[in-house]
Amino acid sequence: MKAGMVGLEALTIWALVRLLHVLGLHREQVLIYAWHPLLLWEVASSGHVDGAALPFIVLALLFYARHKPTATGMALAAATLVKLYPIVLFPALYRRGWKMPVSLAVVVAAGYSCYLSVGRHVLGFLPDYAKEEGLESGSRYFLLTLARHGLHWEGLPTVAFYGFSALLLAGLGLWAWLKSGTDALTAIRFSFAIAAALMLLFSSHYPWYYLWLLPFVSVIPYVPMVYFITACFYLYTTQLANPGPAMYYMFEWLYATTGLLALWCMGARPAPRKAFVTYYPSARNS
Repeated sequence: MKAGMVGLEALTIWALVRLLHVLGLHREQVLIYAWHPLLLWEVASSGHVDGAALPFIVLALLFYARHKPTATGMALAAATLVKLYPIVLFPALYRRGWKMPVSLAVVVAAGYSCYLSVGRHVLGFLPDYAKEEGLESGSRYFLLTLARHGLHWEGLPTVAFYGFSALLLAGLGLWAWLKSGTDALTAIRFSFAIAAALMLLFSSHYPWYYLWLLPFVSVIPYVPMVYFITACFYLYTTQLANPGPAMYYMFEWLYATTGLLALWCMGARPAPRKAFVTYYPSARNS
């Protein structure tokens, strides 16, 4: 299993190098992905199946950059069949026309057609997983817990948090949809924003869920998210990763420091364009 996951990681790295080349960025940025401790620990060491979704996510970005809508839809469908959450990238990777959505729907339908005989049991452990992980009660969502206890909104229902999350993600998706068909780097920025918002909203209790953000920070090395993913890896190896008050304190510290870093980056003055192009000649065409 681990050998298979590492083989898929080789495919991911190859696709990411090709993507960076197509975008006119430095191929060395792939090292942000390839050398990240979270990837080494959760894929090469633990063999988590999330690693199987990563090459398809990167291939979807690469096919989009190469103006291949059919292949984009097929790659995104394959990633969604491995893990459900990549489907949120659909608005950002949609190009005007029918090829991308139709190819996505056909591949997903073909994947599920293999299991039609089991009927509704095709969902497997998902309903029990929702109960086990606190998806129904809302106990696993840090921002909801913060609102209930930190802001003393004890009566705030879980459905209100779901509504807020849905509106936020729908707003980002609509913005990406309206900008669909723009240049590849803009589409990847929208994809990154949607993926990051999803993970920040749902604050997973398991570090491997953050793996799919790594390809995005390799293309767009946004310091607060690089910090967030790296801090997640180290903090989840400590006693703070125990569900309950310890994990709540961990998320409090993690979200606060990430927010402060984001504010600092907003206030930092960007380097002059001329100097940037001098040191990074590939930026002329990006």
